Amino acid sequence: GRVAQELPKISYLTLLDKYILLSFTFLALVGGQNTLAAVVKVDYGTFPIVDVSRYVIETIFLLIHVLLGALSLHYMFLESKKLARLQEGCLGK
Repeated sequence: GRVAQELPKISYLTLLDKYILLSFTFLALVGGQNTLAAVVKVDYGTFPIVDVSRYVIETIFLLIHVLLGALSLHYMFLESKKLARLQEGCLGK
Protein backbone atom coordinates (compact mmCIF):
# COMPACT_ATOMS: atom_id res chain seq x y z
CA GLY A 1 0.00 0.00 0.00
CA ARG A 2 2.64 2.52 0.97
CA VAL A 3 4.93 1.94 -2.03
CA ALA A 4 2.01 2.26 -4.45
CA GLN A 5 1.26 5.72 -3.05
CA GLU A 6 4.80 6.87 -3.85
CA LEU A 7 4.78 5.72 -7.49
CA PRO A 8 3.72 8.16 -10.19
CA LYS A 9 0.34 7.58 -11.79
CA ILE A 10 1.06 7.15 -15.53
CA SER A 11 -1.11 5.57 -18.20
CA TYR A 12 1.60 4.39 -20.58
CA LEU A 13 4.29 1.72 -20.63
CA THR A 14 7.79 2.79 -19.73
CA LEU A 15 10.86 1.27 -21.35
CA LEU A 16 11.32 -0.93 -18.28
CA ASP A 17 7.70 -2.14 -18.55
CA LYS A 18 8.30 -3.04 -22.19
CA TYR A 19 11.52 -4.85 -21.29
CA ILE A 20 9.74 -6.92 -18.63
CA LEU A 21 6.91 -7.81 -21.05
CA LEU A 22 9.44 -8.81 -23.70
CA SER A 23 11.27 -10.90 -21.11
CA PHE A 24 8.09 -12.80 -20.23
CA THR A 25 7.37 -13.33 -23.93
CA PHE A 26 10.91 -14.56 -24.43
CA LEU A 27 10.52 -16.95 -21.49
CA ALA A 28 7.37 -18.35 -23.10
CA LEU A 29 9.30 -18.84 -26.36
CA VAL A 30 12.06 -20.70 -24.53
CA GLY A 31 9.46 -22.88 -22.82
CA GLY A 32 7.90 -23.67 -26.19
CA GLN A 33 11.31 -24.46 -27.67
CA ASN A 34 12.12 -26.81 -24.78
CA THR A 35 8.77 -28.53 -25.20
CA LEU A 36 9.47 -28.90 -28.91
CA ALA A 37 12.90 -30.35 -28.15
CA ALA A 38 11.39 -32.89 -25.75
CA VAL A 39 8.61 -33.95 -28.11
CA VAL A 40 10.61 -34.14 -31.35
CA LYS A 41 13.31 -36.55 -30.11
CA VAL A 42 14.45 -39.15 -32.63
CA ASP A 43 16.43 -42.31 -31.87
CA TYR A 44 19.66 -41.00 -33.42
CA GLY A 45 19.60 -37.55 -31.79
CA THR A 46 17.59 -34.38 -32.11
CA PHE A 47 15.63 -33.28 -35.12
CA PRO A 48 17.24 -30.30 -36.96
CA ILE A 49 14.29 -28.04 -36.10
CA VAL A 50 15.41 -28.15 -32.47
CA ASP A 51 18.85 -26.79 -33.38
CA VAL A 52 17.36 -24.19 -35.72
CA SER A 53 14.89 -23.02 -33.09
CA ARG A 54 17.73 -22.73 -30.58
CA TYR A 55 19.65 -20.39 -32.86
CA VAL A 56 16.52 -18.39 -33.65
CA ILE A 57 15.83 -17.94 -29.94
CA GLU A 58 19.43 -16.90 -29.27
CA THR A 59 19.22 -14.39 -32.12
CA ILE A 60 15.94 -12.96 -30.81
CA PHE A 61 17.49 -12.63 -27.33
CA LEU A 62 20.48 -10.77 -28.73
CA LEU A 63 18.33 -8.49 -30.92
CA ILE A 64 16.01 -7.59 -28.03
CA HIS A 65 18.94 -6.52 -25.88
CA VAL A 66 20.79 -4.66 -28.63
CA LEU A 67 17.66 -2.78 -29.74
CA LEU A 68 16.54 -1.91 -26.23
CA GLY A 69 20.09 -0.85 -25.35
CA ALA A 70 20.19 1.44 -28.39
CA LEU A 71 16.74 2.79 -27.53
CA SER A 72 17.87 3.48 -23.96
CA LEU A 73 20.92 5.37 -25.20
CA HIS A 74 18.72 7.36 -27.59
CA TYR A 75 16.31 8.34 -24.80
CA MET A 76 19.22 9.18 -22.51
CA PHE A 77 20.69 11.45 -25.21
CA LEU A 78 17.33 13.21 -25.72
CA GLU A 79 16.87 13.73 -21.99
CA SER A 80 20.40 15.11 -21.59
CA LYS A 81 19.70 17.61 -24.41
CA LYS A 82 16.47 18.66 -22.67
CA LEU A 83 18.31 19.06 -19.39
CA ALA A 84 21.03 21.15 -21.05
CA ARG A 85 18.39 23.45 -22.60
CA LEU A 86 16.67 23.82 -19.24
CA GLN A 87 19.94 24.65 -17.53
CA GLU A 88 20.80 27.20 -20.23
CA GLY A 89 17.39 28.80 -19.81
CA CYS A 90 17.75 29.02 -16.04
CA LEU A 91 21.33 30.30 -16.13
CA GLY A 92 20.63 32.83 -18.89
CA LYS A 93 18.02 34.70 -16.82
